[in-house]
Amino acid sequence: MNKRRELENNLFCHAAVSSNCSSDIYGYAGHIAQFENCIVAVSDLRYHKTRIFLSDFAKELGLTDYTDESSIWENRIIAMLSREEQEEKYIGELRFFNFVRLLPRKKRSQYFFAAKLHLKGVEVLHRMHYIYDEHCEGIRYALCRYERQWQDFPGKCVAVNSMTGRVEELTSETDKNILSRRERQVLTYIDAGKTSVEIAEGLMISKNTVSRHRQAILSKLQVRNSLEACKVAKALSLI
Repeated sequence: MNKRRELENNLFCHAAVSSNCSSDIYGYAGHIAQFENCIVAVSDLRYHKTRIFLSDFAKELGLTDYTDESSIWENRIIAMLSREEQEEKYIGELRFFNFVRLLPRKKRSQYFFAAKLHLKGVEVLHRMHYIYDEHCEGIRYALCRYERQWQDFPGKCVAVNSMTGRVEELTSETDKNILSRRERQVLTYIDAGKTSVEIAEGLMISKNTVSRHRQAILSKLQVRNSLEACKVAKALSLI
């Protein structure tokens, strides 16, 4: 479950701390669940809890009396997946998190995550939207939908631009775009416990250049220190 832990830590680090978000999110989620006959889970990243809204489709999956979690995860739904699919789900969502994080702020809300899952032998389309605080860059809610698959689905895990319809598959190649080759080299040295002087000697660059790479790595991975950078990079198989 390392990927789940890394994703959770990233989400908490980037969660909105204010309450300036729409108070209608739960009403909206309830209507969507009923009108589109799907399961909707709304995770509140500020208070670390999840509200779940069911429909007739949920009964088919054996989900009843399921309204909330003291967690940002819809654990009863996730438990229906095989271990392999659970790991794939977390990897896909972690890649999506980093994909949208690197976009210009105004474009982030245009994208949603989509993946094909199997719940109790039923092919299910899973979609996730991040809902941002109106006054900062933090994520306040993650809204997930689970519905019977009704359309051809390209790839395993994708990012979809709701404005243009463009679909981008999230693969290991997506991860490589986060850091440059040189930044990955520097981070590999850091993970091995090397000092800036030792890194400079090993890569035949100046100590100042190493420092610039360090700062760029922290900024791109949106972490506070080198230890967190190494953890996130390993979760994405960057090093």
